[in-house]
Amino acid sequence: MVRGKERDRKSYYTKVTCPTLQSLEILDAEFYANYEVGKLQDCLMERCNRNVELRKLMLSNRINLCEEDVNRLRGIVVDVDWDK
Repeated sequence: MVRGKERDRKSYYTKVTCPTLQSLEILDAEFYANYEVGKLQDCLMERCNRNVELRKLMLSNRINLCEEDVNRLRGIVVDVDWDK
């Protein structure tokens, strides 16, 4: 039987999709305005807040992604690869 703090901690981590995910590569994505980047940023921040942050994010063949957007993501994920 799981009690008190253990139950709370378990439910806290199980609400994160793929909690053991450490790296993510996004290929051929088209970003519209700041909406998609903002959603990605929110998702990455949520993972950080739950102590299951990504260690590496790779952005390849993307469209409409500027350096400012990438710098915002670098504030959340330590290692961001971006093919300008």
